[in-house]
Amino acid sequence: MKSTGIIRRIDDLGRIVIPKEIRNLLNIQNDDNIEIYIENKNIILSKYDKAMDLKSYADKLVDIITDNSDIRLFITNKEIFITKGILENNKIDNSLQNLIIERKKYESSTEDIINNLKGYFIIYPIIIDSDLLGLFIFFKEKEFNNQDKNFANIILKILENR
Repeated sequence: MKSTGIIRRIDDLGRIVIPKEIRNLLNIQNDDNIEIYIENKNIILSKYDKAMDLKSYADKLVDIITDNSDIRLFITNKEIFITKGILENNKIDNSLQNLIIERKKYESSTEDIINNLKGYFIIYPIIIDSDLLGLFIFFKEKEFNNQDKNFANIILKILENR
């Protein structure tokens, strides 16, 4: 663990201020959740990402979908792709950032390019308990037919009700 050289005093209520430089470095915003745990007698503060709770479940679902269809499923948090595969840990591009900000569903009617993937997309915001966590992205190299769209909706419902 690297020392920052920054020292903070704990106030009467047990609070400390996380320095702005560290908040900026870790992209911690007002109202973000921080996970607190102890490791080897050290107090660890970590930016909590509710979307990561979906990761292991979603990774298994990605395998099932990949093995049984030509649809690819990707899941993001507000910053990066979190499901395993070719985009894992890649930053999301501006078009996806805008969908997160607007909390909008997107369905491409023509071939599109998102995060260097060329094809067709159905994208849903992940909203749980009114918190926006990221995006569900369904991708195909060919246009989605009605059966594909129904399949995507079923997968979406399974993930939302997990």
